[in-house]
Formats: sequence, structure tokens, C-alpha cells
Amino acid sequence: MRVIGITGGIASGKSVLSAYIRSLGYAVFDADACSVGLTRAGGEALAQIESCFGAEFIKDGALDRARMSKEVFDSPQKRRMLENIIHPLVISRCKEKMRECANEQLFFIDAPLLLESGMDEMCDEVWLIYAPERVRIERACARSGMEPQQVRKRIRSQMPFYLKKRRADHIIDNGGSLEAAMARVSRLINRALKKCGVSV
Repeated sequence: MRVIGITGGIASGKSVLSAYIRSLGYAVFDADACSVGLTRAGGEALAQIESCFGAEFIKDGALDRARMSKEVFDSPQKRRMLENIIHPLVISRCKEKMRECANEQLFFIDAPLLLESGMDEMCDEVWLIYAPERVRIERACARSGMEPQQVRKRIRSQMPFYLKKRRADHIIDNGGSLEAAMARVSRLINRALKKCGVSV
């Protein structure tokens, strides 16, 4: 099985391209969805979060995501505290999913913090989704209602593109048409299959 990590900054279109890969029948582990599940009512991460941050961050038995976002966004130290709780649990769940899919030819890990969390070490190759900042700001504002300055602040809080680029095996430009980006993904999938010995 060949493991491919997919990452990209906010509003780069990573989730759309991962959905396309999933529609082709490939297994995709969604790190964000896993993280949300870990912090829902009864979630595995809640006890540690309450211990580190306090009971006021638990609302109706689940993580108060809005309150936690405000708490950690401007504090790298607190953000690391939260990530140190969430990331090991996400990695553990990902490894479980990989074992379940051991007979698959390709397995994809969709993770915005793939590089920051060290999950790239589990991958045979890393695909980085890219879109210009202007496009990402427009997309993020349209889908979430955030103001442009809020999106810029989020972008600045993430690992810079030039650093991610150094650690990526392939760049997928998603700043233009979605069809062009999906065609690039299809070519990379065929390339990965060939590395698995599959004729395409």
C-alpha cells in the first residue's frame, strides 16, 4: 500500500480535491473530521482538554469550539497544548484506518497540519494543494462569512507555503479551474499506481 498525504492552507481547496479522490473509490482519512469526533460529546480528547484548559471549555458535554478557538488562536503556547492532546489521538486513529485498509493499493491522509503534526512521516509522498492568497481569502470569506483581515490572520498563523513546498513531493495548483486541478490529481494517482506495480 502506498500512503499519500494531502495538505494545504485554509481555503486552498484541499477538501474538495479529497472528496474527488474519495469519489474515485480510494480510502481517505480525514484528520479534521477525526479531530471533531474526538471533541464531540463522549469524545476521547475531552478529559485531557478539561484537565489542561478547565471545565469552562466543555459545553453540553462537548468541546466549546468557538471559545477554544478564541483561547488558542493568539497564543502559540496554548495552541501547542491543544495540538499535543489532539495530534497523538488523530495519528492513532489514522494508523487504525491504515490497518483496516492494508489491502488497498493507495491510502490518502487529508490533513491541514500534516507537516506540523509529523503525519508526513507516515507517508510515501506528500501532495501540497496551492492557491494564491487572494483566491483563498475570497473563498474563505464566501464560505464562512469571515472578514478578509480575519482570513489573513489565519493564513499568517499557518506554516508558510515556501516551507511546505520544500517538504512536498508534488504541488497541485488549485488557483484556477477545478477541472484542471482534478486532472492533475488524476495524473498523480496514475503515477502512484504505477509505483505500486499497477498498469494504468
